[in-house]
Amino acid sequence: MWNHSTAVGGVSAAGRGPADPRIVILMLCAAVALALAVPNIRNGVFDAMSTDDAMRLVEVNDLIAGQGWFDLMQYRLDPPGSLMHWSRVVDLPLAALILMFRPLAGVAGAEAIMLTLWPTLLFGAALVLVAAIAKRMNDGVDSRAVQLAAITLASLSVPSLIHFRAGAIDHHNFQIVLLLCFLFLTLDIERSRLSAGLAGLSATLSLAIGLEMLPAIATACVAILGLLIWRGNAVSRQVGAFGAALTGSSLLLAVLLLPSHSLGTPVCDAFGGPYLLLIAGGGISHRWARAWHRPRRQD
Repeated sequence: MWNHSTAVGGVSAAGRGPADPRIVILMLCAAVALALAVPNIRNGVFDAMSTDDAMRLVEVNDLIAGQGWFDLMQYRLDPPGSLMHWSRVVDLPLAALILMFRPLAGVAGAEAIMLTLWPTLLFGAALVLVAAIAKRMNDGVDSRAVQLAAITLASLSVPSLIHFRAGAIDHHNFQIVLLLCFLFLTLDIERSRLSAGLAGLSATLSLAIGLEMLPAIATACVAILGLLIWRGNAVSRQVGAFGAALTGSSLLLAVLLLPSHSLGTPVCDAFGGPYLLLIAGGGISHRWARAWHRPRRQD
């Protein structure tokens, strides 16, 4: 007698288990990107940009046109110009995408492709990281089911989705992805010095873009110190690697992003000298705490 639960090839539906998260991620990414793009079909992606998105596009085009890497002045904004506090970290991939597509689609076409492609790629990266975090936090439950639940909930997080709509090239979507990357890596900090070091790098990179994630990253740094106090020598090397990466990457990014004369200048909502001291000092404190917990040789 035919069993209605029997699938093609004799494999039951129950036996197949949940769908492959990678396929679901692709489907959800495409569906959400399409849903967010529908309101812009009539007027075009350029009209979908916020004022910050438009300002970012102007800054990127000025960089492509030859404006200096360290020169963040917008000379057409409130002449003789206004100094922008945004980071070149975001400008660089946007400029690369425009230059990549210019020979194929022209100037306006390349900008339109970039305005659509960049937020979509970041949303896909966010879903991949959400699935990876769910898998890493899974405690004996069906891994695929947990991943599918996590990425479905992430795809329904309407307040966050606005940062991944077509035309959204301001830095907030990039910061969300970097924070998810930071969380994913810190979950493995007890087992891997490499993950600890990459966590420090992702934290610094996020703060070099903007300081919106500073409270979350600072809280995680305190939790990492708490882990060192709790576990002691078992995690001292990993915490030391995290501190070294935090300090080293902040100093490197300061050299790459900040002109030397600006290091002593007070800044607002931007990576600068005062926050460099905070980030590097946080990394040094983790290194010091690690040295304090280093095993002592018995005489």
